[in-house]
Amino acid sequence: MSLWIQAQQLQGEALHQMQALYGQHFPIEVRHYLAQWIESQPWDSVELDNPAEETKAKRLLDNLVGELQKKAQVQGGEDGFLLKIKLGHYATTLKSTYDRCPLELVRCIKQILQSEQRLVQEATNVSIGAMDSLSQRHQQINQAFEELRLATQETENELRKLQHSQEYFIIQYQENLRIQAQLSSLSSLPAAERSQRETPLQSKRATVEAWLTREASTLQKYRLDLAEQHQKTLALLRKQQTLILDEELIQWKRRQQLAGNGGQHEGGAGHSAVLVRLW
Repeated sequence: MSLWIQAQQLQGEALHQMQALYGQHFPIEVRHYLAQWIESQPWDSVELDNPAEETKAKRLLDNLVGELQKKAQVQGGEDGFLLKIKLGHYATTLKSTYDRCPLELVRCIKQILQSEQRLVQEATNVSIGAMDSLSQRHQQINQAFEELRLATQETENELRKLQHSQEYFIIQYQENLRIQAQLSSLSSLPAAERSQRETPLQSKRATVEAWLTREASTLQKYRLDLAEQHQKTLALLRKQQTLILDEELIQWKRRQQLAGNGGQHEGGAGHSAVLVRLW
């Protein structure tokens, strides 16, 4: 996952600190639309205190401006018109701002990337700490939800495959009916001509009918497998329902009663409430 995607997931004070990194010196829109390109450039290879590195920094600046201009040119439509103008303006502004001091651009971007990395790392550490504090039951619930999601996704993919196979089966079935109609129409022809046309049609009909027989068996197996997958998903769903709506809801209500009576909250209360509301 790219650094910018992780940075966009920051919340609260960390998000405010990340937003404060940007401004007229380096617009956040430039970071957003050139995120992949920016993170792939060798900013750290430039020695900021070495004037000889200015050529390398100038090349990075020119490439950045070029990428912005290319991004602006591909914008289309009503919404893209304003973005095209904005990105073109940023390209011109960055060029005029840093053309005589390209090392300052490198310094700016390095500081931004380092700060983003620090904020993301701190947020990750907090998240890890929060996960460690969850009870084993809550971790099991989260894992079961993920299993449900994957099972549902797999079932959806299999259903789509079955639908495509059934559509092709119908096409071949209609082809077989067409061949049979052609064979029936040959009865009015002279025997010699009928025999000449009948042989290839009968061969083709035999091939199609053999395929239809095999495919009908395959489709039946697909349907049975899909029904079995539905049953497994339903069983897992019912297990989640019992765990959340029965056990977790009881625990949550008990914690609410304790809180109303001035009692101390038990760990994980907030997480349980979220699970109940999500359900």
